[in-house]
Amino acid sequence: MGYYRLKVGYQLGEAILSAQGQYNWNTGYGGAELGVSYPITKHVRAYTQIYSGYGESLIDYNFNQTRVGVGLMLNDLF
Repeated sequence: MGYYRLKVGYQLGEAILSAQGQYNWNTGYGGAELGVSYPITKHVRAYTQIYSGYGESLIDYNFNQTRVGVGLMLNDLF
């Protein structure tokens, strides 16, 4: 993954917004991720995420890709 990584989150009402960026100065590869979660019940949240860039996983560390994910979150970011 990147040598430099920054992740921030912001609570907007009941929704939680998150953004993460990473960059490797040696290779010039990086990526960005945006996520939004919203409560379904007291302990479960719906989560949507988009990622664009290199190195989201070790299998595709040298492939540029854009991915969208939808799922459930069992813990809060805050």
